[in-house]
Amino acid sequence: MAKKILTEQTVPSGELKAVLDTEDEEFLSQFQRRTLEYLRGVAKLNRDQEKALLDELLKLGDITDDEAVQIVSIMPQTKDELKTVFFHRKTVIMTEFLDGILDAIGKYRVAEEEE
Repeated sequence: MAKKILTEQTVPSGELKAVLDTEDEEFLSQFQRRTLEYLRGVAKLNRDQEKALLDELLKLGDITDDEAVQIVSIMPQTKDELKTVFFHRKTVIMTEFLDGILDAIGKYRVAEEEE
């Protein structure tokens, strides 16, 4: 019987890491183990911090769920890095909008460095 995808949801790297961490590594597939190993090195925030940052980014408006997840996962530090997330858009992204996103990220980057 073929598997059927019921829903699809984009999740940030920290949340995926938390899900994979709850499983016994012995029962993970090779792909899942390699993914977990990778995420342990790159996930920048924990699940709660990611959720809070996602909510804050979505409140800024004019940002999709997928864009917000991508921003949380890569935690860009400059406007140029941030612009890559919006590259697919055919409109000009206002500097004030980018500054607001970077300010929100900055609050969580400070929390990350304190840990």
